Amino acid sequence: MIKNMNDNIIYGLPDFLDGVVTRERYLRWLSRKARSLRKRDQKGRYFLNYTNECYKKEIHRAILDSEGRDYYTCEKLNWKKMGKYNNEQSKKAGRDYWKIFSDAPSVDHYNRNKQLVFKICSILTNDMKSHMDEREFVDRCKKVIKCQKHRKTLK
Repeated sequence: MIKNMNDNIIYGLPDFLDGVVTRERYLRWLSRKARSLRKRDQKGRYFLNYTNECYKKEIHRAILDSEGRDYYTCEKLNWKKMGKYNNEQSKKAGRDYWKIFSDAPSVDHYNRNKQLVFKICSILTNDMKSHMDEREFVDRCKKVIKCQKHRKTLK
């Protein structure tokens, strides 16, 4: 991420996306994510002083930090699916459609001490995490693992 003479931020295509998607497609997805997340937050009266550009900058930073992997599982994300998820098709096809895109990149964001925190993860992980912060999500996953180990000992 660099600034040009007019102090506008220029978003470069992350190295791990070179040859995977075009810069134009990346920028379109980045802009759409920033707008939709900001709009959702503002409906809830959160982060009213954050601009679209602020969201975009922080999402881009999270993408760079991700190195193309899900923050929570470290699995590689399928960036070729970026921006291809279609809500209308999903409603018609249901789970089968959703499963096709479960490894597509998504933006998890939450409030930590009144600061926006962005993490890149799969659509599947983001769906599972839903309304939890990072600590709550990890604690929940630990409970699931503990329960599954316990069940195996009962068999």
